[in-house]
Amino acid sequence: ADIYSELTRSLKPNPAVARRLEEARERRGSRLLPADYWPDLSLIGCWKGGTVGHYVDRFDGWFDPDGKRPIPVRDWGYLSSEARGSIPLSDDGSEGVLTIATNYYEFVPLADVEGNPDDMNAWSALRADQIEVGQEYYILITTTGGLYRYDINDIVEVTGFYNDAPKIVFKRKGRGMTNITGEKVSVNQIIQAFDEATAALDISADHYKAEADHEKSRYAFIIEEEETLAPSLREQLLVRLDERLQTINIEYKSKRESLRLNPPILRAMRKGWYEESRRAQVSDGKRQFQAKTVLLSPTDDELSSHGDDSLVAVVDWPT
Repeated sequence: ADIYSELTRSLKPNPAVARRLEEARERRGSRLLPADYWPDLSLIGCWKGGTVGHYVDRFDGWFDPDGKRPIPVRDWGYLSSEARGSIPLSDDGSEGVLTIATNYYEFVPLADVEGNPDDMNAWSALRADQIEVGQEYYILITTTGGLYRYDINDIVEVTGFYNDAPKIVFKRKGRGMTNITGEKVSVNQIIQAFDEATAALDISADHYKAEADHEKSRYAFIIEEEETLAPSLREQLLVRLDERLQTINIEYKSKRESLRLNPPILRAMRKGWYEESRRAQVSDGKRQFQAKTVLLSPTDDELSSHGDDSLVAVVDWPT
């Protein structure tokens, strides 16, 4: 109340604007859209690629609901607090020209990092003139601000060239982290959430993982059941996992509260699911010691990679 009072002290009523907004709200069936309160908006700058690109599909309904005045949307480019990585040259897509005059970049093929995630000496670092269109790479950044071969854990795709400079788009965060809409969930947070949720419910959980479902903007929690859990207990586990993750990760909490992240689901797997997954990795060519446990996956791939033979139940968010 104190903050509201302080803010409104300098505000003056504007009956004309109030009437216009009320008329727009009535016209749209009690809805008020950005096009109504920003009638002179001329340009939108935002990220359009990676894991947030699907929001752009909703822009026409928000900013041009009557189909009369399309608003240009320009991607911000590959940008972080560490470096300005690209400069978009058009409103189409999210690709931008690599800022080769500002920073020095090296590119590592995905297979090198995923095969040896903690051993940079085992990676092949390519220069900007050695990378190929259509390929995805981890990117290392060297800047005049003091970063040297900084592994930002980002994956970019090469989409073409502008003269001799590559054009790139940001695809997703890399190993050990997922990022559907800015929440940046880490594998350590998943471990803590499962440990605390299962302990609170006195459930044994030797094997589990989480997967990011980008298409549905939600997480899937997966657990191998030592003993078959009652449906009510599975539901409690799903709620507890979500609560713990919100407590651990304030960005996850923010995205859940704003509905940018939808409620998660829980997949209960039968006993033996984990070991079968390890055997599948070995049969695909990995050595036994290389068959790593992946506790956080950036893709919703469990059923697509192993089928649904191990699936016992899918628990949706309680109504």
